[in-house]
Parts: sequence; structure tokens; C-alpha cells
Amino acid sequence: MTAIIRLILAVILFLASLLTVMRPPTYFVWEASIAVNEWGHYLAILGLLLLLPRWRTGAGKASSILAVISVLLLFSPLVRASSVARGLPARLGSAFGAAQPRSLPGAAPRNKPISVETLFRKPPSPEVTMTTFTYVVRDGIPFKMDVYRRDRPLSPAPLVIAIHGGSWSGGTRADLPELNSYLASRGYVVASPSYRFAPAFPHPAASQDIDAAITFLKTNAAQLGIDSTKIVLLGRSAGAQLALLAAYTRNDSSVKGVVSFYGPTDQKWGWNNPSDP
Repeated sequence: MTAIIRLILAVILFLASLLTVMRPPTYFVWEASIAVNEWGHYLAILGLLLLLPRWRTGAGKASSILAVISVLLLFSPLVRASSVARGLPARLGSAFGAAQPRSLPGAAPRNKPISVETLFRKPPSPEVTMTTFTYVVRDGIPFKMDVYRRDRPLSPAPLVIAIHGGSWSGGTRADLPELNSYLASRGYVVASPSYRFAPAFPHPAASQDIDAAITFLKTNAAQLGIDSTKIVLLGRSAGAQLALLAAYTRNDSSVKGVVSFYGPTDQKWGWNNPSDP
């Protein structure tokens, strides 16, 4: 690797690493910041590779300094997450009461909220099967959902409905297969539905689809091995907004919880302050 190429890569990596500590100035940079914050530990490996011999002279020294700063910044989300994780069990216990996680055959123990090891290596877990179902047909178009279950399910199992993001105008139900499989391997049934997108189908089309998905899963609970009285809605970004909306408007006692990963909650403010006028 020549000194110039290494310097160019170091500059790019440094600019990307700034997204871990700086507020993104535009919507598209914000999208990039999500990737940098979630996958920064992999980018940090590239930074370590830039610390090669002959770094003490000229461009080599400059690229090495940038690489060191980049690596520190790229690992900072993990450091901050670890700080939160240390106090998380106590906070959850204070909010919801003390509870012991179920011991599931073949699953890795859940004794830590965050594990550096499992960021780079998939933890041992039972096998999971994914099956696709059509949950509703609208204007002749089938809308599908992927259902993740253990090969040897522990029935009836609590249900997690994972709703993908994409600014209400894109994305796919296959966005988070690792998370879906992880949860399914630990005794949950996980369903990831597709839904209609704006602007072709404005609100409340997407919400209606999520409602239809919930109805389908409850109706077919016995076939799918679901405990239809224990449902949690989970989503990120636009999917989180849809999850929150369903959780707080359905008046459904079977929905026991909702998990929002950076879901937008003030739609009026967002309309008045668009990222792209």
C-alpha cells in the first residue's frame, strides 16, 4: 500500500468516524451515521490495518495519526453502550421487577446485556427456521411476512413483531434477519411483515397493514405455536413509529410491550422542519 493511498483511506475513515460524535448535517449523512455507529467496530479493523510499517515519515505518519484517532472514535459507541449496559439490569429491575431469564436448551446464557465477543462471532444457539406467509391481499397484491421459529419450538411462545424501517417509503422485511433469528433461538416466535409504502400509499396504509399482520398472527396462533396473549412490537426508525402507533392505538391487551429503536415521535415537528424541503 503506497503512502498516498494509505493517507486517502485514513482521511475517508477519519471523516466517517466523526459521525460517531457529531450531529449529521443532512438526512443522507444521518443515514450514513447509522451505519457508522452500528458497524464502527468493523471499520476500526480497517483503521488498525493502516498502522503499517514506515509510518514515521511524511504521509505515512499523518495517515497513522488519523487512523489512531479514527479507531478511538469508531470504538466510542461500544464504550458508551457498555457504560449503559452496566446499569441496565438494575434499571430494568426497578421498572419491571426482578425476573430471571428462562434457561433454554442449546442457547447461550444471557448473563450480560452486551458482549464484545458476539459483535464479531455469532453466539451458539438452536437452529431457527424461517417461513414466509401471505397475511393479507390488497388489490390482488399479496403482502407477506417472514416468521422465525426454533426447529423444535417451545410452544406456545411469546410473539415479537419486528417492523422494518425505511422512512415509510422503502426497506424490506429482511432488514434484520440476525436479530430475528437471535430472538427466535431464545424461545420467541418472530414475525417480520412487509407493508405498503408512501407516497403511493399514504398514512394510514402502513398502519392498516401492521394491524392486519397482528390479526393474522393472532388468528393463526395455534398453527404457528404462538401465545397470542403475549405480544411485543419492535421496530426501528419508521418501523418504530409504526410499532408505537399500533401499541398505543389498538387497545389490545395482548400487546404487552413495545421497543422503539430511534423511532420518530413528533410528526408535526417533522412536517414543519423537513430534512429535504
